[in-house]
Amino acid sequence: MPRIQHPYDRRHVPVLNLLACVLACNPPAPSSETGTTAAGTTSTSITTTQTSDSTPTSMATTFDASTGTSATGASATGTTGCQPAPSPTCDPPPQSMIMDFRIDGKHLFDDDSEAYEQLCTVMNAAIEAADVAINLVCTDAQQQVVVHELRVTLDPPAAAPPPLAVDDEVTLRVAIEVFFEGNTRHVALVDSEGEIALAFVGASGLAVEGVQDFYAPMAIGSAEACPKDCSAVECGFIVDECPCIRRLAVEFTVNGDTVQVLDGNLGARLDPPRYDLRVANATSHEGPEDDFGCGRWFHVLALRTP
Repeated sequence: MPRIQHPYDRRHVPVLNLLACVLACNPPAPSSETGTTAAGTTSTSITTTQTSDSTPTSMATTFDASTGTSATGASATGTTGCQPAPSPTCDPPPQSMIMDFRIDGKHLFDDDSEAYEQLCTVMNAAIEAADVAINLVCTDAQQQVVVHELRVTLDPPAAAPPPLAVDDEVTLRVAIEVFFEGNTRHVALVDSEGEIALAFVGASGLAVEGVQDFYAPMAIGSAEACPKDCSAVECGFIVDECPCIRRLAVEFTVNGDTVQVLDGNLGARLDPPRYDLRVANATSHEGPEDDFGCGRWFHVLALRTP
């Protein structure tokens, strides 16, 4: 499985290297593509692409060779004067949301590689401010007692914690992989009824490599749902081999019934077992040509509700 870096981190290195070279190595000389400011100085337009979890934004950085200063604005016009294609419409659009998942106080990129399945007893499951907090006492592979806290900060907040009672016996599955480009994390908590109480994905793939049915009895998959958006590609100046974004849908299947939730949206399963479903990010990073892609990133939560 190719290791794909989180899109937060993967798109700024070539831009920073380019700007460093412009500033320190070879400041641009006036040419037919260099504009003149009101003060008679020259400036060269360099467009960089910044991506968030769901929405690409084109930002034009103008470097003034006479002063060594730069200014950034929300402009998509390149040195050739052309305009990139508009973003394709794909409804529903991404919503504003927060999904911050921690295990034992560690965020996604603070983890060490580990994989385990442990039998646990519930100490507490509650809503604490904007957090869903679940505290467990577990037994590890060496038969040692270990304590775990699962905590997720959500906005919009969850209406209720999973229906877990004190002293319920549950199973905790964790698969975390750390590599140079970034970390991946898969977490599943199976309740005493054998249903998923919580499922979390922060990874370049929804499946756990080498493990079948990690989220059983729930199945989590993806589907292409939107056209590719190449609006972040500045005409004639591409700073990334995969500057295009395709929003995906995540499919949650329980008892043969599937609920599809599009990137950047909320969903729910209303039939028992009921779920609060959240897809903070489900995107494919692709090149302008149809046959080239860099990878995908998912940030997904399924939370059982009463």
